[in-house]
Amino acid sequence: MVNGNCCFQVGDKIIHKVFGKGVILDIRFDDFSMRKYRIEEYLLDINFSDYGNKTLSFNLCKESDSLRLISDSTDLIAS
Repeated sequence: MVNGNCCFQVGDKIIHKVFGKGVILDIRFDDFSMRKYRIEEYLLDINFSDYGNKTLSFNLCKESDSLRLISDSTDLIAS
């Protein structure tokens, strides 16, 4: 399910500039950011192969261009 401005879905395989390959476990709307800063924000719970579970800000990843989808064919080439 695509959430608002978040282009990722649960189960997507991703790659992060620092943490490497991972899979999105959950996408949650961040009420705190909306209430306090009036910013639509999503939190991505991701399981990274080498770093375990991390929760990342979608907006921060988008601004820094640090997170992208990988396809199965990309994954095979990168391995």
